[in-house]
Amino acid sequence: MTLVQAENLGAIAAYLGRDEVSPQLLRRNLVTRGINLLALKGKRFRVGTAILEYTGESGRVKTSRAKVRQAGNR
Repeated sequence: MTLVQAENLGAIAAYLGRDEVSPQLLRRNLVTRGINLLALKGKRFRVGTAILEYTGESGRVKTSRAKVRQAGNR
């Protein structure tokens, strides 16, 4: 699963030479707002009923990867 901060979409668009960019174009699974994803490094966190674990940055545009864990696998 990959995550991207909505606040970074403008910078990503500029990097790509576009006026704007949609998260779907970047093939991101989850867009966050108001959350510093880098602060989650090495931590598990809950999104709805899913438990995610931050596993690092992905690609040149600095999106983030997380592993999905079942609620019973903490």
